[in-house]
Amino acid sequence: TTRLRGREEWMIPILMALFAAGGTIYGMAEESLPFYTLLVPVMLAARFDPVVAASTVLLGAGIGTLGSTINPFATVIANAAGIPFTNGIALRVALLVISWIICVAWVMRYARKVRKDPSQSIVADKQEENLAHFLGNKGEQSLEFTPVRKIILVIFALAFAVMIYGVAVLGWWM
Repeated sequence: TTRLRGREEWMIPILMALFAAGGTIYGMAEESLPFYTLLVPVMLAARFDPVVAASTVLLGAGIGTLGSTINPFATVIANAAGIPFTNGIALRVALLVISWIICVAWVMRYARKVRKDPSQSIVADKQEENLAHFLGNKGEQSLEFTPVRKIILVIFALAFAVMIYGVAVLGWWM
């Protein structure tokens, strides 16, 4: 929609929060790989560069895993050693929040700089090649947010909600 035109950088904190949630809840790391291919075209269409897409995914999931709160692979396993996984949770939450703020500020600053002057991108020499590959040189063309696309987006979000609920509440495991 046109309501977000000019404010596309607000995708960054929202997406980084979702990736950080994946990291802190279930240790999202290699599971983030498909999101790179999804976010590069989105960020290019928003007049950013592929570094913004990669930073959003990598830093988001990375700081989530760094500040693992209930990640069974990093913290809940402490129960096997007789240590309650809640030991140090306040420090992990603080680390998660502070790291998220720093990373979001850095990526948003870089994204605004690239949008203002594309030559400031660290991959500026690949700009035309990236646009051709990921957008088919249709970067200025706006796609309609059809009911079918809205349904797909809702199903996508629900799949993650079910997975997170299953791991966090129902005790799903491997």
